[in-house]
Amino acid sequence: MPRPSNAPPTDDLPVTLAALRKYLARLPYSGRMRAMVGFGRIARRSDRRGEAARQVLAELQKGGFFERSLALQACHGTCDCGHVLKAMRDPSRMVRARAIGLAPLFCDDAQMAQVLHLMPRVLRTSALRKGA
Repeated sequence: MPRPSNAPPTDDLPVTLAALRKYLARLPYSGRMRAMVGFGRIARRSDRRGEAARQVLAELQKGGFFERSLALQACHGTCDCGHVLKAMRDPSRMVRARAIGLAPLFCDDAQMAQVLHLMPRVLRTSALRKGA
């Protein structure tokens, strides 16, 4: 599948935390989001860059709201439901809400059962009504 013309080439993305922060700081919101999807694709690889990217994502997951949001955005590239499930327990309501939205994209049926269990009752009832 060809890379969209507005997506940053993944080979240009840095795979150290400090360099990634510097790279993202000069991008607008939409550019940061596209870059994190590309970063997630790097993390999915099995080479040294992939390993380094996974380590950076692990560090981002431990950071503040902004860093945790960036790490969650990378799920579009990694297709990692495990991270979505972790984000369901995030202290930030906004991160949890984004994780709920990502769950149907990346989680299988068993994982979705876990997502439903982690959701607040009001949201769970609403989600089940929409799916019916």
